[in-house]
Amino acid sequence: KKTLGNFYFSHQNYEKALRIYTAAADMIIELKLHESDDKGTSPEGAKQLVIDCLNNASLSQIRLGQYKEAKNTCGKVIQNWDKDNMKALCRAAHASILDGTFVEAEASIKAALSVHAEDKDALKMQQLYRKKKRQYIETERKLYSKMASAFVEKDNSEMSSSDLPSNDYSTGGTGTEYAFS
Repeated sequence: KKTLGNFYFSHQNYEKALRIYTAAADMIIELKLHESDDKGTSPEGAKQLVIDCLNNASLSQIRLGQYKEAKNTCGKVIQNWDKDNMKALCRAAHASILDGTFVEAEASIKAALSVHAEDKDALKMQQLYRKKKRQYIETERKLYSKMASAFVEKDNSEMSSSDLPSNDYSTGGTGTEYAFS
């Protein structure tokens, strides 16, 4: 099933690949994980196959724009199978970057780099994270700037000169009419 999933993935049919990878992982968990099969697959080999299928499923989910689901799938690998799995950590970071959850992305990147400080995929995710976060901050800054200028323009256009306090002392005012007490 994993090979069939790879076929559909390579032909960019990510939905079908995702279904196959998920079904393969579920089937392996149910049937083979606790005993070796007639082809000599050990429980350790079955475990690695589950990890591979889940990692491939998470990549399919990323390609489909299903970032939350991809993070959940990576979380299954990390929590249930291999806490130091570089593919799962990097794909969790990638999905988090793409959906704008920068705190999660940073945590995944830090975890990946703590496992393997020179991993090229983890370093690539770190660069992408920094770039996307800068873009986000710049976009947010422009948005707030535009909102603030709109409020200032609105306030200025609504306020007429008759709304302003008079500073004309020649009319007999003491100049304390608007003083704070």
